[in-house]
Amino acid sequence: MAPHVSFVPPQVPQSPPSGMGRLVDRAKVSVVGGWVVLSVGVMLLVAWAGLSMALVIDQLRRTPPASNVWIGPLVVAFFFVPLGVIFTVKGLRGRILCMELFERGVVFTNYRGGQTLLWEDITAVYWEQFSHRTDVALGLEVTTHRTAKLTIVPRFGKHVVVDERFPRHVELAAVIRDAAGEAMLPRHEAALMRGERIFFGPVGIDRWGLHTAQAAYPWEIVAAVRWEPDGPSAWYSVYGTNHARLTTLSASAIPNGIIFQIILERLGKLGASAGADAALGDGLLTAARRLLTRSRVS
Repeated sequence: MAPHVSFVPPQVPQSPPSGMGRLVDRAKVSVVGGWVVLSVGVMLLVAWAGLSMALVIDQLRRTPPASNVWIGPLVVAFFFVPLGVIFTVKGLRGRILCMELFERGVVFTNYRGGQTLLWEDITAVYWEQFSHRTDVALGLEVTTHRTAKLTIVPRFGKHVVVDERFPRHVELAAVIRDAAGEAMLPRHEAALMRGERIFFGPVGIDRWGLHTAQAAYPWEIVAAVRWEPDGPSAWYSVYGTNHARLTTLSASAIPNGIIFQIILERLGKLGASAGADAALGDGLLTAARRLLTRSRVS
């Protein structure tokens, strides 16, 4: 069956697309904010044009007329034009931005149009979350805010990204991550039960063990796989039964992280998160175990 990917005119849909089921969540950027940013950009460009014209006219009226009449407009352009273009582009792109989560997929709408994706159209979901810290005094750091980024990779079409452009984007990214994981989990589990190797980016998992490009590790020598933060990055550390670290896997390179954790949990190899930002990993671990419980009940 061909993937169901459709494009619609750039307007926020008012009714659910056919076959998408019930609307679960929606996040939409304020149209007013986009128009304000666009207006600022246009005013900066108009101000540059007006000021440049005034400078040129002034130079031409001089006796004798100045030979380099364009020097003034070029100098002024270094300030007005870059800012004007940036604000104008951001305003044009930011006026229409909406993400809708339905029972059977998502609908993403921006200034270019709309993209409808059923869960079966999606091959991978990349999720990242960070806590931003500030040094207040004497080496004491406090978390000022958290950000997240969710990238949805369809079979065909462009990637869909949920990030700081959206209101309450951390919550929205987590909800979509969990919904996509729940929808894609059965196909991964079925493949594993058939004895196939399932891949999470550069990492493969089967009944025998864990496979990377550098080495393979049978489950009998693997004690646990733990999510561990390292500054702005995070890793999955594979620990052996002798408590030594066998290898590390970049968390940002592993798609479908929640399914990755569920499979490890089913195999009895998922360890608790560690590090100063372990709460971020614990959140993913909690979500994975919640979905695992629901899948067992169903």
